Amino acid sequence: MKITTLGEVIDLTRLMHQRLGECLGQSASETGQTSEKWLLAYLAEHETALASMVSAFESSADANALDTWVYDYLSRAPIDPGRVCDPSYAELDSEEIGRAILDFHNQVMALYGDLLSRAEIPETRELLRSLLDMERHETIRLAQQMNFGRDL
Repeated sequence: MKITTLGEVIDLTRLMHQRLGECLGQSASETGQTSEKWLLAYLAEHETALASMVSAFESSADANALDTWVYDYLSRAPIDPGRVCDPSYAELDSEEIGRAILDFHNQVMALYGDLLSRAEIPETRELLRSLLDMERHETIRLAQQMNFGRDL
């Protein structure tokens, strides 16, 4: 996928959330550990919901913001889309799963933050700020839920 506009970057992050949700769901059905199965199923559902949230942002965004060119995205991209499902989450323990998922979300936040720092159009800044805020909020929520699950 050749990324040239902000809309394509947002679509890519939506697809990565969706793909991550699918991988986590598959891993939940493969693992034999009850706590990991619960965690993976929860994370799969959450990633699928995040993909829907990103899609809603994309649908309601200003067309000018979505058409903003992101010339150097590929040379600066902090996320490798091919590694979303690497490794198999069924082979990891709860701590490793948590670290991998939080790392993914930190990469998405770094991407949005980087693009926000270079955005010049007010509509683009507003869209990126909203996406970054949503990603931060959801990452905090994920971390809290993972900690709650660990405490059980």
